[in-house]
Amino acid sequence: MKRILTYVIMLTAFMISSCKKFLDVLPDDTVYEKELFKNERGFTKALNGIYVQLGHGDLYGRELKYGSLDVLGGYWMPTVNEMSLYSQLQKFNFKDQQVEKRIDMFWNELYKAIHQTNLIIRNLSNIEDDARYNLIAGEVYGLRAYLHLEILKLFGPVIKEEGLDAQAIPYYLTADRSPAKFLPAKEVLKLLEEDLQRSIKFLEEDPIKTIGRKENANNSLIAEYTGLLDRRGARFNYYAAKATLARKSQWEGDLPKAYERANVVIEELKETEAIHLKTWEDDVKRFTIENIFGLVPRNPKPAIDRDFVSNNIPFDFGGFLEKIFYEDRVNGNFDTRYNKWFSIDKNNSVGTKFIKLTLDQKDVDDKKFDLYELQMIGLPEMYFIAIESQMESNLKGALTLLNEFRESRDIYSELEANSPAELKKMLIEEVRREYIGEGYLYSFYKRTFNTIHQSPKNGADIQPSLAIFKFPIPLDENIYNK
Repeated sequence: MKRILTYVIMLTAFMISSCKKFLDVLPDDTVYEKELFKNERGFTKALNGIYVQLGHGDLYGRELKYGSLDVLGGYWMPTVNEMSLYSQLQKFNFKDQQVEKRIDMFWNELYKAIHQTNLIIRNLSNIEDDARYNLIAGEVYGLRAYLHLEILKLFGPVIKEEGLDAQAIPYYLTADRSPAKFLPAKEVLKLLEEDLQRSIKFLEEDPIKTIGRKENANNSLIAEYTGLLDRRGARFNYYAAKATLARKSQWEGDLPKAYERANVVIEELKETEAIHLKTWEDDVKRFTIENIFGLVPRNPKPAIDRDFVSNNIPFDFGGFLEKIFYEDRVNGNFDTRYNKWFSIDKNNSVGTKFIKLTLDQKDVDDKKFDLYELQMIGLPEMYFIAIESQMESNLKGALTLLNEFRESRDIYSELEANSPAELKKMLIEEVRREYIGEGYLYSFYKRTFNTIHQSPKNGADIQPSLAIFKFPIPLDENIYNK
């Protein structure tokens, strides 16, 4: 944080006219804070800048999705030489110079985005009489909480083993230059709660409730277009704040509250249908309709082609991912995830190919965002939180929810479980199938302190330990911020 100038912010801007302009942005520019935060347009530019930054390949456009985090989650076998970054990550060698640099980058870039939220918050009073003040305030407080939770998940303690009093991370509440002190996990979670409750209050009249996650509420031929009203599911919205609260309670270990909050999201969305589980009508292989909060990355195709289409791909699943589906021997071939995410190579040179993330250039040119929007928090997670949270107290209810979710994946034979342990195993298998390419599994293993299952080509499964589940804090932060 010391390296971030408090009066400077990288900008990108949504342009005018229609949904087709959703990703059109102005060239990056650097401006003084006082020149930016004069009106709604400036605040919207600043918010958009955060979303675009988060979609970069260094963060959720690659590394915090199918890149570094899915290597750690055991999905991929690195194909490059033994000393490469991904090979060292797969060995959890956090002391390797390349790995250390990559982990430091995650810390710095996420805190840079938090700094930008604090710049916006510091200037909110400039537009307190604006018609869309509540939308802007709700988004920015929610983003600040969401991003701190992301850092806590990666760099914080293993709460299940170390408890809530263990030292965690700093929580930045201002855009001042001075570094914030490291806080115990319970204090970080308390501040998260406060920010998310603010966000929900501001977003009570979020248009997503009436228009849904991907529609455009810019319906006036006279008023200027604003990205604030376009595709609310790709911005931090009312349901995103509520879903992040459920995630927060689960990480906190408060199972009754986690269930209550996840169930509220599930039931509210059944009523409004703003976001819903995939149906047969939703023919998009990434199931974007389920994204409660998503990001639309800029120009994602080159990296995806390099990583999954070229002759020198850095990731190989060696048939391992298919076996995740074959664990459900009866239904594996019917599972819509298997049928949409894998294909047989026409030349039969590499066998089965993983195609969940691949794109046609025309779809990118035509801005078919549903085909490449990134999931930051989704409706399936609400089901999994609700299932896990009542596994011990209401086995039948948890099993009913799991079967309801599986129906959305075209699996209609109902599971039966006679104990929480049996249902837990089923849930882990479902999570492993659901989150290929999403950067979710590693932090799931951390929170549950679970064995990391990986391709046999990578060696034996990895037993849980504090050493593999805690990213090292950057050295200069350890020296100056403690």
